[in-house]
Amino acid sequence: MLKIERSNLKMVIYDEEYSVKYPTVRMIRDFTAELKKDEANEFDVTIGLLSTCGLPKDLLLDLEILHLNMIVDEITKQKKS
Repeated sequence: MLKIERSNLKMVIYDEEYSVKYPTVRMIRDFTAELKKDEANEFDVTIGLLSTCGLPKDLLLDLEILHLNMIVDEITKQKKS
């Protein structure tokens, strides 16, 4: 039997702990569609996705760009079989 459950990722960002949802297929589909509509708005669309996953928007806006990229990479990476 295959049992699938939603999972969260624990992150510590600037000494604060956050529980972040992995994005769903629908969230990634909407994210991709938004990027195609307005590529100049890439940061706002990315911030929107991450805030939907559970990170505060104010925190995201104050991150160093490297840290933002690390978070995006972590929540969108695929597990190797």
